[in-house]
Amino acid sequence: MIIKLQLLVLIVFLTAAIGVAAPLSTVDSRLQRYKAANLGEISLDSVGSDSMQELVDAWVEAYKEYHRGIAINVLSKGSASAAAALIDGRADIGPMVRPMKSPELDEFRLKYGFEPTLIRTALAGVAVYVSSDNPLKSISFEQLDGIFSKDLRRSGAHRISNWKGLGVEAKNLPQKIMPLSFADTSYPYAFFRQQVLVQGDFHSEVTAISDTNGLLEAIRANPNAIAFGPILSQEELIPAVSLLSVSRFEGEEAYMPSLENLLAEKYPLGRFFNVYLVRSPGEEFDLAAKDFLKFALSREGQQIVQNKGLIPLPYAIVQEELGKLN
Repeated sequence: MIIKLQLLVLIVFLTAAIGVAAPLSTVDSRLQRYKAANLGEISLDSVGSDSMQELVDAWVEAYKEYHRGIAINVLSKGSASAAAALIDGRADIGPMVRPMKSPELDEFRLKYGFEPTLIRTALAGVAVYVSSDNPLKSISFEQLDGIFSKDLRRSGAHRISNWKGLGVEAKNLPQKIMPLSFADTSYPYAFFRQQVLVQGDFHSEVTAISDTNGLLEAIRANPNAIAFGPILSQEELIPAVSLLSVSRFEGEEAYMPSLENLLAEKYPLGRFFNVYLVRSPGEEFDLAAKDFLKFALSREGQQIVQNKGLIPLPYAIVQEELGKLN
């Protein structure tokens, strides 16, 4: 049974996209503040990702403060439901934590005769941490599955309970691995379980820690610990804790969870939170959908992204996405 340790919450920091190093989770002050449009009494339907539900719900709650007369209906059943609802005309916006798949795009094009419009609204990711005394520098999904998983659903994965199983030899490193996870109600926990464990269960020796500060302190106190949690920049790590590079498969190039690698979609435990829309070339977007996404991309909307433990978009990316809406 996973042990829950109750600790204080620490805001997660990363590295800024442009200019001097700064926490990634800081909302860029250059982002425009939201200016409410005069929409009147209209409705907006959102169908899509359950992983984005908490963020979308928070956006909706804040957006309604500006538009008392708007009715927003949110149905969060998974990314696949977004594509289907947009194709069927049951949704104005479709939140998805992945790009549309080829069959979905083919069906969309068959229905409308043009491509869907994709708007990036936030970044999300999970990092893997070890003690700085640990000589390990990188790790693969198979190895992580072997450390954390009860079910070992990945092809080639096998149970790894000591550092020798990862080829690590160090006199000052206890051999038995101490696996730590972030809170089991958190986005990092759900994302790690989905991507690494292939929706398998965590084994009984994994200890869940409810906040970032407690997770890092546990690693510092235990040189044999390995943990996953929200992404921190090198500048924000406490002493004696290091980030690992991650690869999907052993033998592949491993990447650090830097902003550059997240934006390039090279880091395998990171992804954009997207919203898809239907827009015929040369025509205006649905007014309510356009305005809602302008709110999501505003300084207020990106502050909500940060408050939810996700990564606000860099200024340049926000401008690019606003350009699509305009």
